Amino acid sequence: MPTRNVVPDEHHQMAQLNALRKASRIGFTDLVEGRFVDVPADKLEGFIADLGREAGERRARPKRSR
Repeated sequence: MPTRNVVPDEHHQMAQLNALRKASRIGFTDLVEGRFVDVPADKLEGFIADLGREAGERRARPKRSR
C-alpha cells in the first residue's frame, strides 16, 4: 500500500509562511487604523457567540448577483 508523505515540502512551507505574513500585515494595519472591537473579557463569550450567529445568518442568505 503506498504511503503519503506527511512532511510538508519546502514549497508548501513557504506558501504557509507567505499567507501568515499577509494575514499579519492585514491584522496590524487594522489595529493601526482602528478597525477593531475592544471586548471586555467578561463579555467575550457572548461576543463570539454573536459572531457565530451572524456568520450563520449570512451563510443562509442567498447570494446577490452584482
